Amino acid sequence: MMGITDTLSIKIEIMSIHLPIAFCVGNIIQDLVLGMNYEFGDKNFLRFKKLIDSTLADVASVQMLMVDSYPWMRFFLPTYYRYYRNGFALQKFFLEHIDEHEKHVSSDDEEPTDFIDAYIKEMRRRVAYGYYNKISLALNAGDLWTGGMETTVTTLRWAIIYLLHHPNVQERLFKEINSNLGSRKVTWADRSTMHYTMAVISEVQRIINILPWHIPHATTADTTLCGYDIAKGTTIMPQMGVAIHYNNEYFPDGEKFDPERFLNEDRTFRVYEQFHPFGIGKRSCLGEALARMELFIILTTLIQNFKFCPAYGKYFTNSVRLMANI
Repeated sequence: MMGITDTLSIKIEIMSIHLPIAFCVGNIIQDLVLGMNYEFGDKNFLRFKKLIDSTLADVASVQMLMVDSYPWMRFFLPTYYRYYRNGFALQKFFLEHIDEHEKHVSSDDEEPTDFIDAYIKEMRRRVAYGYYNKISLALNAGDLWTGGMETTVTTLRWAIIYLLHHPNVQERLFKEINSNLGSRKVTWADRSTMHYTMAVISEVQRIINILPWHIPHATTADTTLCGYDIAKGTTIMPQMGVAIHYNNEYFPDGEKFDPERFLNEDRTFRVYEQFHPFGIGKRSCLGEALARMELFIILTTLIQNFKFCPAYGKYFTNSVRLMANI
């Protein structure tokens, strides 16, 4: 965390916090997956991030939504071919690192140092199982990167934007952090006593609706749901955000940013059974535990060290549908 605070502290002019946060989150994931990290401003990281950004932009595009709904349209839409090409580039990147890892991964009981090491060891133990292979490993590593990078970075940027809009929330957040931590560094265990911090993070996740629809899946058999017949092979895209997180039955005045909704009367953190920012069931986000820890530790560290204010004379839109560059 020192890297992000050091980078921001030396700046005296208005700046974008996108890259410092991206390097911070990216290095956490990179260390977990590949056992390596980048210095701030590293050209290889920036090149890799650009590739991921392009891939994620394509995934969220109208053209790819059309492909998800009508797969035959992929033959006519250029976005699909760019997405396909970038996917192979990402796969090539991870396959090269997998080959390097294979050279030094031993077959003994030595503890693996990262995700790729752990997978390679398991792959060697279960060589008879066809689904343990390098292609699957490259795809899983890519999923961890693309799924865990920009979603966390974007959530943190939105958190700062909402704190700019609501200085009273930022001030209260700082007071709780200062009261619990003083000048020491935050740990994941601190969340049990920092109820308002958890409430702010949860409210940010609820209101930004970062994934309007979840990753597409398909039915494996004919089924009936709520009286509707759904044929085998039908594409399913759950819309948790619109259907639940903005539902006034569960979250009254749902378009209002209000961390208080996540606090009980005794000011302890309130858990909603209807709150699912990472999805539900077996297909929920596999990086949920890591993302929760990143959001808590990074946001707490930022507010502990900095006060965020809008630039003099600048106007920030109240719309939750626009991403500002701060």
